[in-house]
Amino acid sequence: MDEFWKADEAESMKIKGESLSQQFYAMKEAPSRLKSTLENQNFLQETAPYLEKLALYGAAGEAAAGMVLMEHQRLTAEAQEQRVILEGLMKKIKNIPQKLSISTMDSFLHRALSGPDFAPPGQ
Repeated sequence: MDEFWKADEAESMKIKGESLSQQFYAMKEAPSRLKSTLENQNFLQETAPYLEKLALYGAAGEAAAGMVLMEHQRLTAEAQEQRVILEGLMKKIKNIPQKLSISTMDSFLHRALSGPDFAPPGQ
């Protein structure tokens, strides 16, 4: 995530953003992959809210990275669409009381919502 924020050129940011989006996609899909391969239904029932929250964090990360990339490219309408999606996902995340120890995600999502914060070229 730090490398994404430190990207100083559009192409570098695009590459870092695509890599980050792939990681968020994996996070979003992990619960469904687990559900399709794990036979322990009791475990899946007990962890369902945690798995749902993990998937939501992954989707929110995808939306946040997309939004920031679109803002960086001055694609205002597209960025706004991603912002609406991100804000909706963050509300859903907040409504799940189970805690996940991924505070880095909260920081990333809030930083993305606060607006562009790119390192100046050469830093």
